[in-house]
Parts: sequence; C-alpha cells; structure tokens
Amino acid sequence: QVLGGNDQVPIQAAIYYSTKSTLNPRQVIAVTFQAHPEYATSKDKGLEKTLHNIIEAMKVRGDITEEERQQAKDDATREYESVRDQSVHAMISAGKTLGWFP
Repeated sequence: QVLGGNDQVPIQAAIYYSTKSTLNPRQVIAVTFQAHPEYATSKDKGLEKTLHNIIEAMKVRGDITEEERQQAKDDATREYESVRDQSVHAMISAGKTLGWFP
C-alpha cells in the first residue's frame, strides 16, 4: 500500500517477527510505517491547521520556495481524501496483522 510516497519521499515500513515463539516463529510482534495520519484525521485541524502551519514554517525558514509552498498545499488538499482513506486502511491492516482485529 503506497501512502503518499513518491521518488523524493519514499515510504519506509517494517514488520517485526518474534524469534522466541516456539508455537509460531513467524508471529508478527510489531508493524511500523512512516506516515502522518494525523494530517488526514480532520480537514480543519489536521490538514488546514497542522499541515498548513508546518508548510508555512518551512517557507518562513527558507526551506521551500513560495511556489513549493503553494504546490504542497494544493497537493495536500487535492489528495486529502485518498491519504485519509489509505491512512485508515494502513492502520487497520497493521491491526489485523497483529491480531487486534478479526
């Protein structure tokens, strides 16, 4: 599942298996992935507040240009629903892998 990654920002993920379980030596004990679902949890607090404030801070510090700032905001707004859906899917998949959900 790609969660908003691209050539410049690849998605990092890992699954950790138990090496001590005699019943199931391939038992998944942890799942981690690089993502920020908090940006996709609500449009008003996640996207339009938290993420947009971070983008603005990057512009003020000179880390990105005005054009890059606008492109990032436009992309985040355009892809909001897809990122939200993929974030939820990734969290549910991790929970199922760990046996938290049926």
